[in-house]
Amino acid sequence: MPYGCTRIRITQIPVIGEPCSDGVTERTLEDAQIYEENGTRVTEFDNIVMPFAEDYTLRISYEGSGSMEMNINQKYSESVRFDGSGTMTAENLCEIVPGTNRYFHFGYGKYNNIRFFLERT
Repeated sequence: MPYGCTRIRITQIPVIGEPCSDGVTERTLEDAQIYEENGTRVTEFDNIVMPFAEDYTLRISYEGSGSMEMNINQKYSESVRFDGSGTMTAENLCEIVPGTNRYFHFGYGKYNNIRFFLERT
């Protein structure tokens, strides 16, 4: 606790985990936290522990259609469109978070967070 601090707020304590030995981290809707934030439905996958790699690829299998905002580690957002059913791929996740603050970049040794916000039409 910093000197002179009378109150400290901890917003998230990560779960301690190890990356999968086969190099594939898989999450399903059953693993997600689904809640409402400011009237918007959020599907969140948090504390994703990745094995060491030069880069990462996110593959999303889905059914249904619509638009969602994909948010990575609360620093990068992108609108994604789902049409029917299939697979959506996001590549180069190591470099997806802009700027020089590597703490928020997606990668090894971090508790990564991926959120999807349902976009209102």
